[in-house]
Amino acid sequence: FGFSLNPGLDWTVKGNLAVGYRNPSFRELYLYRMANPDLQPEKMTNYEISVGKAFSRYFSAEITGYYSNGRNMIQTVDQKNQNTGRFINKGIELAAHSHPADNLWLSATYSYLHTSLTNLVGAPRNQYYLGVQWKPWDFLHVDADLKGVGGLYVAADIKNQNYALLNLKLTWDVCRYLSLFTRLENITDARYTINRGYPMPGFTALAGFNPTSDLLPPYPTELRRSDFFTTDARKPSEKQTVISPSAASLGERDAAACASIGFANPFSRHFLFT
Repeated sequence: FGFSLNPGLDWTVKGNLAVGYRNPSFRELYLYRMANPDLQPEKMTNYEISVGKAFSRYFSAEITGYYSNGRNMIQTVDQKNQNTGRFINKGIELAAHSHPADNLWLSATYSYLHTSLTNLVGAPRNQYYLGVQWKPWDFLHVDADLKGVGGLYVAADIKNQNYALLNLKLTWDVCRYLSLFTRLENITDARYTINRGYPMPGFTALAGFNPTSDLLPPYPTELRRSDFFTTDARKPSEKQTVISPSAASLGERDAAACASIGFANPFSRHFLFT
């Protein structure tokens, strides 16, 4: 159940109530080393309300609050799928967007999560995002972003992770049918872990091309928890595996690349070639 109101003066009020139920998948029950045939179905009730205001074409902002209660969320803890038992998640999200010039877009988000669980994976206590998209010429797109995570639980014997990732992407539209791109990820070479036993890559560089005639417009997309993780801390999810922010950040345009090359910091233990 949901509603959306526009009381005037560019204000927007939205709210919803959602009830979720999910049986464990065959993969979670029987496949791979994380399998657990004793898993119970997930159940959750989620309440959410948000208030937004467009102050002008140059600036808009939104605040969202949520409260969730449920039981038996399925997550991978210490290399095994487990039910979490009863839990309560509640938090707040802030988002702001600005369009100060015809060729410039700015965006910022922040989210805070409080959970009754002490071992909820894939759900950091704090997250922030700062993004800039600039189009100096019709054929060139410049995208830069800073993504920060604080208080991310990984495992009982691993310190909660706190890190920031700085990324830069350049896209050159050679013609209607072809664009070239290069992307620098984790420029500061931050060291962090999302899944136990799998340290994330350090500084990585990618380059490639997209044969396309329908290039996406350079308009900022709101970044929320789901952009960092496949698991939404508030809602039952089919996937409970955390994905790499660098992998998620490539987007559909780069996924269509026919060829790409990459190199990594020679002092890093990781090398990425796609």
